[in-house]
Amino acid sequence: MSILWEKSGTWRWLVRRTKESKPFFIGFATVCGVIPGIIGFCVMSATNTRSPELEAKLRKNARPETLVCSLPLRILILLKLDQFVLMYVVPSAVLAVREIA
Repeated sequence: MSILWEKSGTWRWLVRRTKESKPFFIGFATVCGVIPGIIGFCVMSATNTRSPELEAKLRKNARPETLVCSLPLRILILLKLDQFVLMYVVPSAVLAVREIA
């Protein structure tokens, strides 16, 4: 597999260019992250429909174990959110108040 990269002039140019130029490296890294992100966003937008009729139909035809499992998951998410607020938000608010006073 490395033979492809070792023999490719384009690959060597890209490696040399990213090694020599920090702005090129940052631009290349941004492009490598942004283009897949845009493609993923477009695919998710195209395939995700927010239709109230479809949601009502799916909830009506849901299996009982699915409905039973969804409630504990909601409770678990709320508990984790409460822990996050108590651990991170409240102490930072207290520190902010102490700095003001």
